[in-house]
Amino acid sequence: MRNKSSSFNSGILFFFCLFFLTNTAFAEKFDFYYQRIDKILEINNPKPDGWFEHAKAFLKGGVNTVKRWVSDARYSMGIVKQGDKTWYSSEDHNVAYQVYRVKVTSREQLIELMGAKSFSELNDGQKALVAMYDYSKTDSVKERTDFFPRETAEIILTDTENFNDEEKYPNIRRDFWPTASGKTIWVNSLRYSYPNSDKDSPHTFTHELAHIFDNSPLPFNAYGKDGAHYFNEKTSPRTAFKEGWAQFNELSYFGTGTSGVFEDSDIKKIKIEDTASAGNYVEIDAASSSLSGNDLLSVEGVNAFIMYDISLKANDGRKKIYDAFKEINFGFIVLKDLLKKFLKKYPDDSEIVFKAFDNRTLNKFSNDELIRYFGQSPQLTEYLARRPGKTPANTIAGSVTPATASNSSGILRRAAETYVAPSVMKERIKVLSDSKNPFTEK
Repeated sequence: MRNKSSSFNSGILFFFCLFFLTNTAFAEKFDFYYQRIDKILEINNPKPDGWFEHAKAFLKGGVNTVKRWVSDARYSMGIVKQGDKTWYSSEDHNVAYQVYRVKVTSREQLIELMGAKSFSELNDGQKALVAMYDYSKTDSVKERTDFFPRETAEIILTDTENFNDEEKYPNIRRDFWPTASGKTIWVNSLRYSYPNSDKDSPHTFTHELAHIFDNSPLPFNAYGKDGAHYFNEKTSPRTAFKEGWAQFNELSYFGTGTSGVFEDSDIKKIKIEDTASAGNYVEIDAASSSLSGNDLLSVEGVNAFIMYDISLKANDGRKKIYDAFKEINFGFIVLKDLLKKFLKKYPDDSEIVFKAFDNRTLNKFSNDELIRYFGQSPQLTEYLARRPGKTPANTIAGSVTPATASNSSGILRRAAETYVAPSVMKERIKVLSDSKNPFTEK
């Protein structure tokens, strides 16, 4: 039996190793891995018969759960191995995938691994994966790594070729959905199986990279009962800021009005999920009196646009936001922490911050509430003295419209990336021109 001192020292060693792995043990480049799916494995009996088979399935399910947790933890720590590996399904716990993984050393090698001799021979999804690889080497990506503790990440590019039939393989899309977990990002080609998707996939890379740089933990049950969320959904201040930060990075580098990027109109209605029924939503006018300013601060789109507006108006605004974020990048942070740090570092930009905040929260905060939010300061006192009165929009009753994940006009977000059901995806591809992104077209 170890003594207390030994236990204490072991604990110190554990946290030191964790800190080292997540903040300093990084190469000077991104490590990309090509991953193909070889076959689907049944790792448990989906229909046990009799008490003995049920007992076996229960025990096997427990073992598989532990294996899945260990696998997830390894990816989070950036431990990615080459060769034949097992990828556990998040949608069907009776299923896993046998995958083959190879480290990518060049663009040419990546194209060859996909079974082609040139970029033009690839399918749409494969082209999108290569486009991510190309984008990772641009100056716009390199300049971001100077601001954050994590200078690189492990990127797994999953080629779903031969498993793109979603009627036969209904869980492929979600099981390999674009996700950032700790130090690892994974994406899949099926998500980009539409024309010109190679123009959109760098947006995903930017979004997920922003998550990699974010050291704050994801709140428990962050995305509600359905495990998904929308750009315009009311979640929680922490979830909204975490996702809003990633959305801000997309807006900042690609701007509104470009394919795959959200616009002002996307937050005119706010979605609220039924707490008792997963996937059932109502939509409420953002200007409705039933929604407070604090409610709007629980919407990722509102968080994103507040940061985006500041970055546009302030001189060298994006860099200033990054500087402020870097200093608060730990613990349970929300938008308020970023804005207060920004104001402390750059008081000359105070009016820009206050106006962006007021504009995106539709002037729903009273003067006293603004003082409680930002804290008293000469800059805020001066702003409040000139602050216009509340607009008529703040007293609108607002309409309430039922909405579900299958028919809503909102953009569904899962694990920080846009999700569109296969049936909706196919319908949108039929009506859109080749130059448009079916994931964002209303």
